[in-house]
Amino acid sequence: MKPLSKSMLKMQLSAIKVMERMARKQKGLLSLAQGIPYFPTPNHIVQKVFQALSSGEASYYTIPEGRKDLREEISKDIFSRSGRRFCPEREILVTSGAMAAIQATLLTLLDPGDEVIVLAPAYASYYGQIMTAKGVPVPLSCSEKEGLKEKIEKAVNYRTKAILLANPSNPTGVNLGEEELRQIVQIAVQEDLYLICDEVYRDFIWEGKHVSMASFPQLEDRLVLIYSFSKAFSMTGFRVGYLAAPAFLVEQIMKIHDNMVTCAPHPAQIAALEAIQGGQKELQTRLEILKKHRHQGIQLFSNLPYFEMEYSPMAGYYLFLKVLGGSINSFEFAKYLLQEAGVATVPGIAFGPQGEGYIRICYAVEWNRLEQAYFRIYQTLNRLSSWQPFLGSSKNSMGA
Repeated sequence: MKPLSKSMLKMQLSAIKVMERMARKQKGLLSLAQGIPYFPTPNHIVQKVFQALSSGEASYYTIPEGRKDLREEISKDIFSRSGRRFCPEREILVTSGAMAAIQATLLTLLDPGDEVIVLAPAYASYYGQIMTAKGVPVPLSCSEKEGLKEKIEKAVNYRTKAILLANPSNPTGVNLGEEELRQIVQIAVQEDLYLICDEVYRDFIWEGKHVSMASFPQLEDRLVLIYSFSKAFSMTGFRVGYLAAPAFLVEQIMKIHDNMVTCAPHPAQIAALEAIQGGQKELQTRLEILKKHRHQGIQLFSNLPYFEMEYSPMAGYYLFLKVLGGSINSFEFAKYLLQEAGVATVPGIAFGPQGEGYIRICYAVEWNRLEQAYFRIYQTLNRLSSWQPFLGSSKNSMGA
């Protein structure tokens, strides 16, 4: 039998997916792992999709770039947030989620060996997506305490093609402000780099305000703006998002996306249209609930002597906790919590080497689940006589 692709064999399933697989085998588990909001999809969205399916409207492909009415609404929404108007005809592509948007963008931009600077810790799949496009991920620490501009400038070389970041960040919750973003923009312009910005957590801002990369006119010909409807509207299973970029880029990215999936699922596009037109009121109600969860979650976990909250959770719905006690193998630590406490978390190594020694927990769950998980973790770690089983570095668990 012919061998498989060497580059694919080098990739690993991300630690997030590994933990979820392990979690499925355990009874009575409390999962704080995957970032799936516990709220159901708003009923008006479900009903709109049901009507479209019943009438046959949603039974067919759309054009590759997506429904015209949805692209028009997306253009209006971006303008209201950033002041930049993307042409709905030529500069917006509806995609099968943010993942497909990022993957198609990277396949469009990268030649083998091209480097992509990733502000890390970063979403696990970024690394695998870059490698799928035959590129090389270059993770740089995005700690609040360190000079980001200088780090990026030192990392840029003739192989660097793009900078990839999520703002706000998953997993840290860091929400970069206007001045920090401006520094990144200056580097992208000076070094002639593309800038790929994932803004999927833009709706979950607890401290400060969200500044969109689209608000910087200097990026007119080099920005790829990414968004997904999954998080804000509890539509993770629908697989629909979009990218906004210069027309010359969208034309090329669309060819890749078309070859990957033809178009975003039509029922999901109808759901996205309903969400963007009428989902804001319900979103605000849910944000108030998550705001309370965040406050209570910080109080609970910051009081545990085993963790330090090094990153302030300014946005998103995660707590990224540093495990105290030495050089901690985050994968073994998370596996121990899964097996002994019955609580699924995500080991920090999933988010790149800068995440080693941390775990991520999701607080977008029912409050009683979060509280029970806290007590299970507390009781389990309280019984430990030594951290020895968790010392040392995790194996590389970055991947798609």
